[in-house]
Amino acid sequence: MRRGLGWTVIEDGPRPILNASGGKLVCVLHPLDAADGHFRQGMHTPHGTATPVDIFNFNLRPGEVHRRL
Repeated sequence: MRRGLGWTVIEDGPRPILNASGGKLVCVLHPLDAADGHFRQGMHTPHGTATPVDIFNFNLRPGEVHRRL
């Protein structure tokens, strides 16, 4: 997943968690996932607070996702 941006998968599963450059975490969600309450505060994970990003934007606009971190 997006190795060109320096991201590594630290937890795989239905909501993968990635470590972005700079140590920021990203949680990849399905576009219809009920996660609206997490978008402002971030999602709490065992690895820390992650920025939720839907898979559509993650795949088609990775540069924009990286910029928002």
